[in-house]
Amino acid sequence: YNTLPTWLDEGLSMTAEGALDTQFVDVLNNAIDTDSLISVRSLASPFSAFTYEALLSYAESFEVVTYLIDTYGRDNMLELLNTFARGSGYDEALTGVYGLDMDSLNAAWQAALEGAAVS
Repeated sequence: YNTLPTWLDEGLSMTAEGALDTQFVDVLNNAIDTDSLISVRSLASPFSAFTYEALLSYAESFEVVTYLIDTYGRDNMLELLNTFARGSGYDEALTGVYGLDMDSLNAAWQAALEGAAVS
């Protein structure tokens, strides 16, 4: 694989574990309420060592991956991983599979969150 964006690597790991723990849900809902979500592009880099930011990064990664799977299906997620395996960059892979670069994904995902509390 070309290096996976951190949000994808960690988001897939977290979705394999099941539902988000309460601490992640609380931090995520707080960030939604205060309009302080971290962008998908920023989540491609290593996560912060600070507890709150790290919790938020993991929670958002879970939610972005869940959004992609729920919206576009598991087959497209597999295709995304295969695209990375062929050496594609972040935006190139996302655009090829979903028609979205990281900024467009960020906008679409955050729009889907508007008015919704995560549970």
